[in-house]
Amino acid sequence: MDNREKEQFVNEYLDSDNAKRIRMVLEQCKDGCLYRYRPFHADCEKQALERKQLWMSSYAHLEEKDPLEGSIESANAILISGLKEFRKKYAVTCFTELYDNEFFWKEYADNGNGICITYSIEEMCSKGYFIIPVVYKERKTILDIVCKRREKIYVTKGDEYQKEAEWRHIEEISPQKAGAYSETAPAIKEILLGKNLSPADCAWLEEFCHKNKILLKSNDKM
Repeated sequence: MDNREKEQFVNEYLDSDNAKRIRMVLEQCKDGCLYRYRPFHADCEKQALERKQLWMSSYAHLEEKDPLEGSIESANAILISGLKEFRKKYAVTCFTELYDNEFFWKEYADNGNGICITYSIEEMCSKGYFIIPVVYKERKTILDIVCKRREKIYVTKGDEYQKEAEWRHIEEISPQKAGAYSETAPAIKEILLGKNLSPADCAWLEEFCHKNKILLKSNDKM
């Protein structure tokens, strides 16, 4: 989808019931998969894999790291306050349409010291995941968009991020938390190893994938 088609998709998606949303997502994602790049230098990622969970960041926490997310600085104080409170209610998990992508290895998988996880969209939909593409807009127009429909604050980013081809899963969260682990996670189809992973981490992942019948691949692109 180009950006205009994504915007039309998001509008229709938000107005549809769950059954139609699932059909829409499956029709649009041609290879039936989404991908998540993760660093692998902390025990928390191993724990998430073992527990079959996904880490979800609060939207407010994402915005602290990336001030262009849902930019709202030009609004009046009352409107800003309302949007800030609204965004505290939800957490997001970010995916991409792009497999084995050099930019993502560098930016989101610790320069190859991480992994790329492949998830089945059909599996995600069957578990009730709210999956929606991100729409990329000029920063100055984002406020007008989210004022017309505030739910779009979670799926609108500055157009300089368009190369990320991002999709998001969104859930409610306690407003006091910077993030939380999901109760469940979709089954993993494949794990692609970063080229700079340590031998110890590679060995751990090999054992994990063997035990859980997950396809494990090496990456020679980095």
